[in-house]
Amino acid sequence: MATYSGVISGANNDGATWSLSNSNQPGMALVVSPLIGSNFVSWSLSIKDALEAKDKVGFINGVVKEPTVEAEFKKWKPVDSMVKSWVRNSIAKEIVEIFMFCKSARELWKEIEERYGAKSGPKFFQLQQDLAALRQGKLNYRRDPYYLHPSDTIGLQLVPNQLNQSNYMIWSRSMVIALRSKNKLGFVDGST
Repeated sequence: MATYSGVISGANNDGATWSLSNSNQPGMALVVSPLIGSNFVSWSLSIKDALEAKDKVGFINGVVKEPTVEAEFKKWKPVDSMVKSWVRNSIAKEIVEIFMFCKSARELWKEIEERYGAKSGPKFFQLQQDLAALRQGKLNYRRDPYYLHPSDTIGLQLVPNQLNQSNYMIWSRSMVIALRSKNKLGFVDGST
């Protein structure tokens, strides 16, 4: 990859300088701890610091805009793609797939902020409160058919034989008993 620099027009300041060199690799992760969702605030601060150190934060915060002139776009696009790659490489493998179709670093950043940023804070807080109530026994989770306790799968092993043509009646009665004892029969008979 050749080293080059330029000025992006359309920046909100007097021109954002940028460059790529051989030391900039698309496989790099900018932070030690990848984004897992719940760590968005600390992760985003770390990413911004790393991009500021590389003079690339403008690509995610909207200061450096996509040029409309084709010659400038051809210089802008590799740098934007590199920034997009760095940000993606700093996201946990379990969630990075949902961000694969963002076309620019700015679009990627906006998508991440929308999903995990401050707007999601109240929802996250409410989920934490619900979880705390569940742990404290305020909700009767044993009677809630949507609650799956680790022992629920053990109960299904009470059905001693696999289903075949000759044992359907015995098997189905055993299965009904096992599901009823775990308050899960409604998922099979449609009552839940």
